[in-house]
Amino acid sequence: MTETSNTEGEEDHDSRHASDYPRPHAHTTLDSHRTLWMGDLLPQWDAQFISNAFKELGHAPSTVKMVTDRQTGANCAYCFVEFASSDEARDAMLRANGHKIPHSEPRSRFNLSFANDPRVPSIEFNLFVNNIHPDLDDAALYQVFGARYRSCRGAKVYRNRDGTSRCLGFIRFGDQTEQQMALVEMNKTVVRGREIILKLAAAKQRLPRHQIREGMQPQLPSELVYPYNPTAEEANADLIANGDAWWEVLEESRWSACIVDPAWKERELCLRLNDNKW
Repeated sequence: MTETSNTEGEEDHDSRHASDYPRPHAHTTLDSHRTLWMGDLLPQWDAQFISNAFKELGHAPSTVKMVTDRQTGANCAYCFVEFASSDEARDAMLRANGHKIPHSEPRSRFNLSFANDPRVPSIEFNLFVNNIHPDLDDAALYQVFGARYRSCRGAKVYRNRDGTSRCLGFIRFGDQTEQQMALVEMNKTVVRGREIILKLAAAKQRLPRHQIREGMQPQLPSELVYPYNPTAEEANADLIANGDAWWEVLEESRWSACIVDPAWKERELCLRLNDNKW
């Protein structure tokens, strides 16, 4: 099984840019409440193919924003799908996510989550989930929580290198109250014959790009003088020059397969996840 937005202006400075279908007005912003991130795109798909695929399942995107690599001109493996309202986006998440994509060859499935706008600060509230049924995938796990909690933004099941489930995962929420409600109401709920166990995970705060770039240049106390280090200076300059492009690479990979070492104990896995920015 092949389970395999950028606005005009700022994105023109990146190594990737967006092409839209239909074409939106200039200077529009990515509304994360009505925009879905779609991953595992095949190279031959374009915006119209993706829009038509949603329409065949009863959903009507207002805009599909393809992301292309400026150096190669090839489409990236993800795009942004915008809907007219948050209700329509949520409906697509609940009904299309995980379903087969019409007319896709090889046969592929929708891999969706709610998008994050990299230009504005945001915070997500997460739950770890343990004892997941081995056959439960990302879309099915989202269904369990997304159908009940409107702020649920996505779900991910961790897998071994051979693709089998680790029976562990996490759930993303945009609202802390709903995260805590889910912890109380859904802990030890039986899903496909298994009692899932929920635990609080560290909240993830996402800063706008310009703040990330500024944060990489800390102000040193004036009385401290460090010797010039050409390697560090060059690396810092490269980071400043290419920070936006690197952000896009991270954003592209944020919902790729989560691979873990089977030898890790649960406590070690949780510590690694908490220390991991993504």
